[in-house]
Amino acid sequence: MKTRLHAAKTISKRMLLEMFIHPWFYIFLTAGLLSGLSVILMFLESIGSSGVTEVILGKLHNPYIELLLTSFGPTFLVKLFREGPFFFALCYSCFPVFMYLSMSAAFKFGYEKNVGALELIVYGPADGTSYVMATLLKNIIASLIYLGILFLFFALAALLNNLVLGSTFFFAFFLIFFFVIALYCFAVFSSAISDGPASALAISIIFYIIFFSLQIGAFQIVQQDLRYYSSIISNILQWISPVYYWYKGMEAIEYGNIGGYFINLLFLVLLSSLLLTASHFILKKRGVRG
Repeated sequence: MKTRLHAAKTISKRMLLEMFIHPWFYIFLTAGLLSGLSVILMFLESIGSSGVTEVILGKLHNPYIELLLTSFGPTFLVKLFREGPFFFALCYSCFPVFMYLSMSAAFKFGYEKNVGALELIVYGPADGTSYVMATLLKNIIASLIYLGILFLFFALAALLNNLVLGSTFFFAFFLIFFFVIALYCFAVFSSAISDGPASALAISIIFYIIFFSLQIGAFQIVQQDLRYYSSIISNILQWISPVYYWYKGMEAIEYGNIGGYFINLLFLVLLSSLLLTASHFILKKRGVRG
């Protein structure tokens, strides 16, 4: 195990170096920061004497926000902004970066397995599990870097505009780290069960579409049929959905249930562990050649 951990650290350093010398991480990082800034600026422009009301929310001219307003109604949107713009800005700004890290992990893992590069690595002290751990470690470090930058960015925005980050933001900020680790583990699992980079990417995308669609469908106010059927399917798939545990964790905070919040956080950790364990045994059985 000690040898495997050492190999994982060594491989993850190479992966981080590759990530830092290419522009894509910085492009998505900038896109994430600008996404969060756009939400903060729109919120500041929409503030009236009575606060953020349903009428004022109509001034938030953004296609994504308008989609949320149409799909879920003004009450849901008001809840997103009940402590200011930072909770929604956090979710909005994390999406491009964490999706990039997740998709790139699935594709790169599948590609290196397909071309035989991973097979060459495991001739040394490393094995398939070492590579899985290295991939996850690289994404965790990259996520921590981005979250650190994001926190400083939001703290400065709050200070300059006389706003507060709010307790919901801090709970969400802590939970989102474990949420994205589960997403990364699904990316690794997708690569382990696939035969190449394209199939690895496709499988991980399918996972994410299912999880997000089911959660959205369960709360859709326009299409009642979709809400009904997605709720039934969600009751079956919720146990493997990071999105479900994210939602239940934040719902627990809304109702002041701190214990429920940490239970759902624990479920995210357990889900990640199960996916990594499954990936280990799949690679051990199938080998590292795609």
